[in-house]
Amino acid sequence: KVAVSFPANWWRDLDMSAISIDQLGEVQTWWEACSGDDGDGSRATLAGFVTAKGASGLGKFAKDKPDELFDHILGAIMKVYSVDKKKLGFDETTCSNAEISGSPGEDGLIVSKGGITVSYKSWKEDPYVKPQRQESSSFFQTSYGDRKLQQNVGPLFFAGCEVAYGSGHMDSAIVSAERAYEAADAHLGKTK
Repeated sequence: KVAVSFPANWWRDLDMSAISIDQLGEVQTWWEACSGDDGDGSRATLAGFVTAKGASGLGKFAKDKPDELFDHILGAIMKVYSVDKKKLGFDETTCSNAEISGSPGEDGLIVSKGGITVSYKSWKEDPYVKPQRQESSSFFQTSYGDRKLQQNVGPLFFAGCEVAYGSGHMDSAIVSAERAYEAADAHLGKTK
């Protein structure tokens, strides 16, 4: 996942939608995470989902050359939205050195330069959601999620990534929805 915070909401200033699809880039979907206006976050921020293949490429930048990750992500935004650094609010006078903190797998990598901040989180490297192949299974499992949330409360059933113990974020939503559907269907069959 990537988030990029800007000094101002340039896409609204240009009457553009923040939602964008890039079928060729590492970040295939961009959207407005915060407008930076009227209490909606402190800074205008775009967020994006990184593809599995994209995560491998961005991971190399993040590990070895975080300042190049910053430039690469900004380049992707400039390409998909057809804007230049100046429109993004990039301040050339404050960009001599990038401020870098964190790590991609733990708390996320944060790179700030020229008034813009790129945050990169690699779920593939997060120790709490990193998939582990089970010897007895061809499926990946994680220790993420809470088994207790799989229990219904009367006719109330829960689904979501926090519920599907052993899967992981996107897949877990599907796994838990299927489980909740089957449990609700069985519950309704008993009450008919």
